[in-house]
Amino acid sequence: MNPHKVQRLLSVGVTLALFTTACGGGGESESSGAASGPPQPGGEITIAVDAESDGFNPSTSQWSPATTQMALSMLEPLMTVDAEENVGPFLAESMTPNDDFTEWTLNLRPDVTFSSGNPVDAEAVKFNLDAVLASPLTGPVMRGLAEPEIVDDLTLKLSTDRSWATLPLFFAGQPGYIGDPEWLGDPDSDPQAPVGSGPFVLKERTLDAQTVVVRNENYWRDPYPYLDGITFRIVPDTVQRVQALETGEVDLTASQDDGDVVTIQENPDLGSLASFASDESMIMLNTSKPPLDDIRVREALAVGMDREAWATITDESGLIRLADSPWPPESRWHPDGLEFPDHDPERARELLGEYEAETGETVSLTLGTTSTPEAKQTQEIIAEQWRDLGIDVETTTTEQATLITDVIAGNFDALVWRQFNSPDPDGESHWWFSQNTEGPVAVNFARNRDPVIDEALYAGRATDDLETRKAAYRTVAERLNADLPYLWLRHTTWIVGYQESLQDVGDWDLPDGDPGIPVANNQVRLFQIWLAS
Repeated sequence: MNPHKVQRLLSVGVTLALFTTACGGGGESESSGAASGPPQPGGEITIAVDAESDGFNPSTSQWSPATTQMALSMLEPLMTVDAEENVGPFLAESMTPNDDFTEWTLNLRPDVTFSSGNPVDAEAVKFNLDAVLASPLTGPVMRGLAEPEIVDDLTLKLSTDRSWATLPLFFAGQPGYIGDPEWLGDPDSDPQAPVGSGPFVLKERTLDAQTVVVRNENYWRDPYPYLDGITFRIVPDTVQRVQALETGEVDLTASQDDGDVVTIQENPDLGSLASFASDESMIMLNTSKPPLDDIRVREALAVGMDREAWATITDESGLIRLADSPWPPESRWHPDGLEFPDHDPERARELLGEYEAETGETVSLTLGTTSTPEAKQTQEIIAEQWRDLGIDVETTTTEQATLITDVIAGNFDALVWRQFNSPDPDGESHWWFSQNTEGPVAVNFARNRDPVIDEALYAGRATDDLETRKAAYRTVAERLNADLPYLWLRHTTWIVGYQESLQDVGDWDLPDGDPGIPVANNQVRLFQIWLAS
């Protein structure tokens, strides 16, 4: 196996944003291109993001896509994704397995330093990975990976309890971002003030308002970065973000709203990167709580949901494609022929009647969401459809950061949700393993336990044989549609819009020279962007 690259079948979106209601994926993208002429250093830009973060500590903070976009300016991962969706090395120089994928040799690049001047060496990486493994937040994601062993200053040995052919992809996400141990190891360290090896360093941060970063003069990838500074502005409302982009108030933003996709792409003064093979919108159910722990109730909710009517109301731009699994049709993992249950209100009432006759209780639940207009519209439509069946539905609205905390703790019934953005299914496995339903921090948010899914997930990660893996993940998709922890709505479309004065947006290279993926998880790389005069 080429030590500098893991084949496309092991690909993953550039982040594993571990906890988010606004994930976006990699997949196909369209770029407006780059300007001719050499890059010009200098200048500052403003990027509008949709949510604030509880911090940037890779092992303890709850990263959303907005967090990752900000983190990309200051922190960097061991691995990343190239334009062909191969997992390739970034801070690492190579990651090479043994024959059965139970042992990996991780080689680091020489002469890479954090902005503090401390080296990015084997001790620093081990410190970070040890923290990831010990954390109740990230540990379940990496379950099966043993404590790393230092071989020499730039080499570590990684061992797993099972064959894990896709291990490199996890180091392209949050568990693979490396912070300075001097920052992370200080018991009084501020998770809001990261120290990494990235192209920018923190200048100031005002929670719920803005974060300002400035050029890292000692960045290890000369001549990057080109910009002098970036201001990240928190703008939760997508309408306000896009309006600010159109007026020139901000220079770059992202949106998953279909109307924004059309608006940005049709604006001749804006450049754009669009991702049409992204994550899935759904209603997520907490299968551990009554009445949703009863499959009859979950099936009633599924067949009582009129997705066609929902799409007719919400699809003003003609972009909605109803989902049937965690993978869109563009994905090699899409299970052709698999169907989500059709709308059947008579069947829904029959199932609800059985449940009520047996328990003596009317089905009652709370359907939550964030405050975004599109999510609230979906909430209202689905809630009304369920009420028409005689279900008692209460609706609630919660800010994203609080909602994520509630989800981790299991404090919800049903949610308008968006997740599953990895081009490789093993990048989603931690959300589905039965063992990850346990403990105070459960990354299997839906709390769905299915041993058939567990077996299929292990089979899918144990090999690099494509057909074996496709069969395993088809089983996963079939079982999810039988268990019904997720009531699929649609495949999400993302757009990144930016001012035409910004050059080389989405046009970047890995340290070894391979082109990077233009946009992934609705984020773009920042070190290569420059301003045309």
